[in-house]
Amino acid sequence: MESRTWQKLMSLESRDVVSRWYSRLHQRDLNARRAKEITAAAKQAREFFRSASESAYAVRPLLTFYGVASLSRALTLLCRREGGEEGLTRGYGLETVQWPDTLSGELAHAIANIGNLKVRTTRGLFQDLVTETNNRLPIHATSQAVDWGLDYDPVPTGQEVSLSELLDRLPDVVDQHQHLQRSVLYARVGEIKFNHAAGLSLRTSSQKLGPFKSEFIEAGFSIAESGQSAILTCDAALFDNYRPQFLHSYVHKAFGSIPQLYLVSQLAPNIRYSQIALTYVIGFLLGMLARYFPTHWTALMSGEKGDTLWPSINAAHHYVETVFPELVLELIEDSLARAERTTQ
Repeated sequence: MESRTWQKLMSLESRDVVSRWYSRLHQRDLNARRAKEITAAAKQAREFFRSASESAYAVRPLLTFYGVASLSRALTLLCRREGGEEGLTRGYGLETVQWPDTLSGELAHAIANIGNLKVRTTRGLFQDLVTETNNRLPIHATSQAVDWGLDYDPVPTGQEVSLSELLDRLPDVVDQHQHLQRSVLYARVGEIKFNHAAGLSLRTSSQKLGPFKSEFIEAGFSIAESGQSAILTCDAALFDNYRPQFLHSYVHKAFGSIPQLYLVSQLAPNIRYSQIALTYVIGFLLGMLARYFPTHWTALMSGEKGDTLWPSINAAHHYVETVFPELVLELIEDSLARAERTTQ
């Protein structure tokens, strides 16, 4: 467990601190029951993450996801203006899609097919988390601090996504994923500028942008290529109507402290995932794989034939375990800062 992040998140276990945070966010007092619900979920999350860090990989992703779910619950209850636990929708908000069929047949073939496992968004904790956080993506453009942010539209129910589609878009698994010879569907942002008068200007690698450049051309962006760079521009109206999918690299930070910003291919037309939403989905997928298909999970991590995806999956789990608590803390701090600016 990352001690600095978790030391800061200890504040989420304090009734007095949580009450002050809630008051700053919503300009109203937090009742005692709601405060206990938030702090209890935060305490439970810390214990799940601690247990995961001390457990063997046979069960580690499952314990990690339980920690993700508990921390999501605490954050959702803090961000929600009205209603406590009784108002949250039951369930995790995701469901598996025909996993027994995907993993059928001879074991080596089955574990080689793990990248095709899909999940579908439903009503539940995932939807509540996305709604109460406004599907917000804090943006780190030049510094360790949040420079600005984007509120994406809520992710609707019924959206399906596979594990490989997620890994293809996750910058923090690039070192392990590149040996698969799949298209890398993200490009690091070298410079980004936006204001309502001039619109958006973004510089990235023309080579890395290549596999998904057509998305932006079709949307109406202008792309000027010079050498190895590509400059994407659009006016403010287009940017408001078509907000690109961005993600950060948090495990591999610039200068050891600045999350690196990436432009990412969309997972579905007009559907965007905040970083915390996408991380939740990955955590769920890996946790349910370890929980309900232990034979396949054990074979995958034990060097059985067909385990090509294991390095990427191992890196993705490390990403979830390391980064999700940081994302929760970042959203709380960003929300408090924006609330303070609003009241000044």
